[in-house]
Amino acid sequence: MYKRQDVIVKVVRPDIKKKIIQDISLMKKIASYLDGLSNDFKRMHLIDIVNDYEMVIYDELNLIKEAASAKQIKKNFTNTDFIYIPTVHCTYLTSQVMVMERIYGIPIANKETLAEQGISFKEIAEKSVELFFVQVFEHNFFHADMHPGNIFIQKHNDSFRFVLVDFGIMGSLSEFDKKYLAENFIAFFKRDYASVARLHVECEWVPKDTNIPSLESAIRENCECMLDKPIKDISLSDIIVSLFDTARRFKLEVQPQLILMQKTLLYTEGLGREFNPELDLWKTSRPILEKWMKEQKGPKVIAKKIFNNLDDYMEILPEIPSFFRRISNHYSGNSSDLTKNFEQLKIIEKRLHSNKIRNHYYFSIILLVITFIAPLGALNIYKSEVLILLASLMYMSKPK
Repeated sequence: MYKRQDVIVKVVRPDIKKKIIQDISLMKKIASYLDGLSNDFKRMHLIDIVNDYEMVIYDELNLIKEAASAKQIKKNFTNTDFIYIPTVHCTYLTSQVMVMERIYGIPIANKETLAEQGISFKEIAEKSVELFFVQVFEHNFFHADMHPGNIFIQKHNDSFRFVLVDFGIMGSLSEFDKKYLAENFIAFFKRDYASVARLHVECEWVPKDTNIPSLESAIRENCECMLDKPIKDISLSDIIVSLFDTARRFKLEVQPQLILMQKTLLYTEGLGREFNPELDLWKTSRPILEKWMKEQKGPKVIAKKIFNNLDDYMEILPEIPSFFRRISNHYSGNSSDLTKNFEQLKIIEKRLHSNKIRNHYYFSIILLVITFIAPLGALNIYKSEVLILLASLMYMSKPK
């Protein structure tokens, strides 16, 4: 006997892909046109953003992928009371059709019904912020389409829980981006604008030759006054526009891989502003970030990384003794190669001397290249580069 259960059936709209292809083609043309207009547009990486969006929208048409995302996010929140993810019935799953448990809840936009049910608006605002940061930093797999139509509220255990639907657009960050993003957030919360500026340079969001004190001053000018204000007096969109003006001065590169995360953060701001105008977004999220950063440096994380790479270590370890023997043999038995290299150096030196060119910096570079690369057997690998460097020196050594 089958147990009866209410379900919803999601079907991909016929011929929708043709319309999407047309829209994407138009977006690519606009992005390409704008990219050629100025360096400001070029730094926005509009073409990369459209390409990323194209991948996201095509993934949304594949309901097998959406089902896998729903199962993964459900697994991530298995031990969490304030989130519920409906069950996907994989038996009836195809790329065009998905069958999922029907959920009953109050649309989050229906504030009157929520108030009648005695659900705390303040708690909704705080939990929505927690939901965002937990997904991004702890799970590294986040619902990237959290508009009000995809969020419902259910009464649960004398409180409430969020019910999320529509998992066609999901996001994740690389460990590199996640680390720098967290460090930037924490430095920002602490008003350590020097660290914010330094981190922007380190992760190459701005050019390496950026003047850090000047960037620090510009960030402070944009952000200092807002940290003490309630969210009702803060608009992240206004801040972003202001930071873009700063970015133009410092040639900030837009990071396409962060666009989904930034969009989701703006949705989170909208929820906070709607349900608790006095919510302090920074105070609510800071403990989550600091906990995550602390966990990244703990012994458990180090042990996990070692364990995950154990197979690679086991392959490399037996090779280490022979590797050092080869290096030792190069230095002890191949002195003739080194002698030949120094003889070639003398010829070059005579040519430089005869032309009355005594640029010791260039000569030192060649000396270092041949001294350290040749004994390791790498001269053949870098032969063309060395020859180009030598040819350049000889060209510069011509009498003027």
